[in-house]
Amino acid sequence: MKCVARTAAVFFLFIVLLEALFLTQDGVLLTNNILLPREKFTLASFEILLGALAVFGVTAAIMLVAKIPAKPLQHFLEARPLSLCRIACGLFFILLAFYTASWGAKSTSNAFIDIEALTFTLQNAGQILKHSLHMEPVATISAAIAFPVIGLLLVLLLPPLLQNNSNVFAKFGFPATRILLLAALAVYLYGVYFPLPNHGVVDANSGTTYRRGDLISKLRHDNAGPFTHVFHTLATNHTYLKQYTPDGSVAVAYPPQTTMAEYVKGVDQTSLRRLNIIVILVESLRADQLAVCGGKRVVMPNVEAIASESQIFPDTYTQSSHSNYADLGPLSSHYPLRSWWTHTYPENPPYPRVLIYDILKQLGYKTAVISSQNENWGGMINYLKTGGLDAFLHSETVDAESYIPDGDGGFEVYVQAGKRSGKLDDSVTISEAVKWIDEVKPSPFFIYMNLQNSHVPFVIPKGFERKFSKPDLPFRIGFNRFPPNRAKEVMDVYADSLAYVDAQIGRLVTYLKREGLWDDTCVVVTGDTGQAFYEHGFAAHASQLFNEVMRVPLILRIPGEAPATSSRPAQHIDVPPTLLHALRLPPHPSFQGLDLLRPDFPKSRLRFLVAQSPLAHQYGVIKDQYKLVYDMDHNSAFLFDLEKDPGETINIFSEHPELFDEMISYIKCWANNQVKYYATPSMYNRSYPPKTTLTHPQKVHAGQAPDPRENG
Repeated sequence: MKCVARTAAVFFLFIVLLEALFLTQDGVLLTNNILLPREKFTLASFEILLGALAVFGVTAAIMLVAKIPAKPLQHFLEARPLSLCRIACGLFFILLAFYTASWGAKSTSNAFIDIEALTFTLQNAGQILKHSLHMEPVATISAAIAFPVIGLLLVLLLPPLLQNNSNVFAKFGFPATRILLLAALAVYLYGVYFPLPNHGVVDANSGTTYRRGDLISKLRHDNAGPFTHVFHTLATNHTYLKQYTPDGSVAVAYPPQTTMAEYVKGVDQTSLRRLNIIVILVESLRADQLAVCGGKRVVMPNVEAIASESQIFPDTYTQSSHSNYADLGPLSSHYPLRSWWTHTYPENPPYPRVLIYDILKQLGYKTAVISSQNENWGGMINYLKTGGLDAFLHSETVDAESYIPDGDGGFEVYVQAGKRSGKLDDSVTISEAVKWIDEVKPSPFFIYMNLQNSHVPFVIPKGFERKFSKPDLPFRIGFNRFPPNRAKEVMDVYADSLAYVDAQIGRLVTYLKREGLWDDTCVVVTGDTGQAFYEHGFAAHASQLFNEVMRVPLILRIPGEAPATSSRPAQHIDVPPTLLHALRLPPHPSFQGLDLLRPDFPKSRLRFLVAQSPLAHQYGVIKDQYKLVYDMDHNSAFLFDLEKDPGETINIFSEHPELFDEMISYIKCWANNQVKYYATPSMYNRSYPPKTTLTHPQKVHAGQAPDPRENG
């Protein structure tokens, strides 16, 4: 038993040593430029105490098992006195492996591992492994080799050393452990019992104003260490949004279900326009990358040319900050919120979904999904395969080489065989689309395309002329991780990756015009999400609901419609009902979005946002110029006036409690009704997901449909 205690002490000292190393990394706790030294050491001491508690818990469990009065176990331990110590060493190594892996996740994605992240990882293990090989091939392969080897060596070599040097350890090991524990406890208690005043403070990383207590809570959750992160996640009260009482400010309707035969029966075949439809989602395309949406340079000239013939909606939001939620809205017109935790789409989802191609298939269209990404991510393939598709092509089914970013450390062949995190070069995807159209024409067709070269690390094939960036940067672009002071250079690389995607879209447009299909084809171009470049202290996407991630362009080219720029507040789930309008089809009752071309479009509406990823757990609503984001992890809220503060730096939550109460009631109503529906299987056969609308929204006058005079 003494050997087990010595093993526990050794691993605790390992943790303290690693803690001192990790917490001094750039941008983590001890290097934070907002916290005072006292606050930093208070948070660090809490992490050390939790590490000691974890080690103590494992030790107590081993001791209890060893005392089980089972003769075979007793005989085993008596015959092999080092066995118990080796078992303890193995368990402590697993704890240490979690600790170091969590810090590894922090260094690459800026987020520690917690229960939700672990669940998501297990559900998407294959895709995450490929993505890790894509982003960090050397680190991934090294870790896969190093962890088992180090663990085996520790289990074999450490227990004999501890047993044979008991006097040395008693003289130095145990006293050092006690001193560290007492010091951590003293520092923590001092910080807790003598806190600083809870006045406002500005986070220099994001520019956002916090109350000091809220900022401490946020940093404790995000930056203090893996043990604190898990503890804070488990201890956070997630009941606030569930405390919902209807107040009559919104109307909630559960539309009754209808069969596809009943819907088709209501179609006026004489007025139906059998236009082809191509929906293009460009990875990470934020609104300000297009001049027609306020961009300062022409990054995507072919998309700009499409926009010159289109309805443009600059004020458009995606429904989520991460692809597995965001990608499906422009096809299903359903909000992605389905539970209080991360939802992975199951095989044959039991809940109803009517994707736009399901409707078109019944009207004689040929339908296809042709995607550069691996649609297994998050189980999206299970949602997309409704039976309404003639072709489903993505990176696992297209027989073509996947792209290989520069600097893969010699693992090119291995990674290429695994399809590089499931991404095809977009030139391959466009070629597959052209080939498929050739096969199905002259039948009307629908294609959903997802283009991916603009995903981090922004892959630009050799030979493509760069207009904005240099080919060789002195640092690597990781997901949510690159030097913040080099954000401008990274944004230029991002722009060139978008230019490459644009060139491929140009190839498709050229083909359609050459084949005489352009005049009969609707084209939708939007981004699945935007992309952050440290405007609020983080990079990439799949994180917080700030506008650099949530604002996307929406371009709807509809033959016969005059080009116009509209100020109407749009969101992704509006795409299907608007396309039905373009085809002169009746609205489908399952759609939660609005037809953006309807003459009586509401002037005031609610647009809802959600992030349920390892990087953020937030819910948001936009109404008029106000945007509220509620953060479940930190139990905090951000309220912004987007008209006065488009950069989202001034949190007016404290100054406008009545406005906060109004806005949070919208989120509570929407979230509770969404989750209630998906948690109640008996509703699946009766109704579609709920529609949440303002009770008395103002109406736009009939003459205020998108107007060419708004252009420019």
